[in-house]
Amino acid sequence: MSASRRAALAAALLLCGGCLPSPGPFALEAVAGGVVDEDTGAPIAGAEVIQWYRGAGRGGPRPVYHARWTTSDASGAFALPRAASPSPRMWLLRTYGPTYSFYHPDYGLEHAGEKPPQGEMVLRGSRSRAEMRLANLDPICRGEHDDAGSRHLAEIACEGGRRRERPR
Repeated sequence: MSASRRAALAAALLLCGGCLPSPGPFALEAVAGGVVDEDTGAPIAGAEVIQWYRGAGRGGPRPVYHARWTTSDASGAFALPRAASPSPRMWLLRTYGPTYSFYHPDYGLEHAGEKPPQGEMVLRGSRSRAEMRLANLDPICRGEHDDAGSRHLAEIACEGGRRRERPR
């Protein structure tokens, strides 16, 4: 191929590059933080922390493109490493996130929002809102959400389509 043809091909590819959707995250970001009781400041050990990446939704909840999770340790600390994006869909389609939630049987399902731009992420939950937050699991236990994060929550928080009883 001649130099002029290579130059023309390169120029055409550059021009067409502007026609593609804006690429989303090519890598899932690393995050570290802690899970604490909102009322006492005590660490929450054994909380299942979930990182969600979602797509654009129309008239309903945004579809989940990817979710991954980890469990907080005895001091409430958790970490998710930087990782390659698992799906070309996340590169080519508009992707929102990550957002974070955590589940613990004493606290329910807390939606904690997004990582702050500065500092360590701290997810907070309150036992005083536990019954309401446990009710957030009902659609997941009924199988109304079919994504990896929801299926994982159903495995750890539900039995036979119903949420497990809260430990006393």
